Amino acid sequence: MTDSRRPIQQTEVQVVDRAGAPKLVREGEPQALVNETALAIWDLCDGNTTVDEMVVAVVELCGDSPEEVAADVVGVLDEFSRISVIGWS
Repeated sequence: MTDSRRPIQQTEVQVVDRAGAPKLVREGEPQALVNETALAIWDLCDGNTTVDEMVVAVVELCGDSPEEVAADVVGVLDEFSRISVIGWS
């Protein structure tokens, strides 16, 4: 996989932890519940880290195959993009 796009968090989105369930929150919009992997990916959405670099980081974190992780990372980023909590730099 070669994906040099660099996702970046939208500044008005915050992570809140309510009763052990982290959520991405933007005022006036529905909240998006995230799991640990999605939260780790969210933390990497800094505008500097490429999608490929995210895949490497998550592989190191969880030990799953790069192909499986790449599909998960792209899926999470697609969902983040769909709900407009990230942009691309």
